[in-house]
Amino acid sequence: MAGVLKLLIVDEDQDRRINTRKAALRVQLGVAGEVGYGTKAVSLALDIQPDILLVAVEEPVGRPLETAEALANVLPNTPIIIYSSIDDAQSVRRAMLIGARDSIIQPVQPDHLLETINTVLAQEERRQMRRAGQFSGYQRRGTVITVTGGKGGIGKSVLSVNLSLGLRRETGMSVAIVDADIQFGDVATMLDLS
Repeated sequence: MAGVLKLLIVDEDQDRRINTRKAALRVQLGVAGEVGYGTKAVSLALDIQPDILLVAVEEPVGRPLETAEALANVLPNTPIIIYSSIDDAQSVRRAMLIGARDSIIQPVQPDHLLETINTVLAQEERRQMRRAGQFSGYQRRGTVITVTGGKGGIGKSVLSVNLSLGLRRETGMSVAIVDADIQFGDVATMLDLS
């Protein structure tokens, strides 16, 4: 990406915004704006069209996640990185489900911020290339099919063995079958293998 990256910091807490801005400026990232949650954030994001959205997610997480989702809806190609002091995996998962590309623990460290942004931008570039069909020349490595069930004796092994044999016969390609039940697995017995 040419020039200085434009970041939009979305956070209700002004002190956190200042600290995050300082961290970004230390690694020569441009801060195009700072704003709280809600419609103000969406309006400013549409006006400045940032390269990265940094969204703080703190308790209560409802409003920050709603804002992040609204931002993802109006700027679907702009990566969102959340930063938070919450180490709750459920909150981070919710943020990822609404479109966040990565998460940083508060307080934001300059080098870690730069590394995260570079990783997210590289992932976004690959995602855009895939959408444009520019990876079509790459050979597919394979497909993973998972057969699972909540209890034993429901036919997972029979289905897995028959599916793998059928795929081998129909495609002529190599098929690997992995029995994850290391204690009571019986795929090897069904295939007459030791």
